[in-house]
Amino acid sequence: MLSCREFVERTSADPNLIDGQSSQPGGLWFHALICRHCRRYRRQLRLLVQALRGQRLKELEVPLEPEAVQAIVERLQDPV
Repeated sequence: MLSCREFVERTSADPNLIDGQSSQPGGLWFHALICRHCRRYRRQLRLLVQALRGQRLKELEVPLEPEAVQAIVERLQDPV
C-alpha cells in the first residue's frame, strides 16, 4: 500500500490525476479510498488548479480587485 507521501508525490506529479482526466492507478485509488487526509489533499489541489485557471473565480460572489489578485500571485511566487 502507498504511504501518504507517495500518494502526494504521484498525484502532484501528474496533472491528469489532479484534473480527474484520467483514471487513477489502483494504488492511488485504494489509498484515497481509505485515507481521508489524502482525499482532502487531492480535492484541495484540484480546486487550486481550477482557481488558477480561472474556472472557479467566476463563481465567487465578491469579485477580487486587481491589486488583490496581484498580491496573491506575488505571494505564491515568493519562496518560503
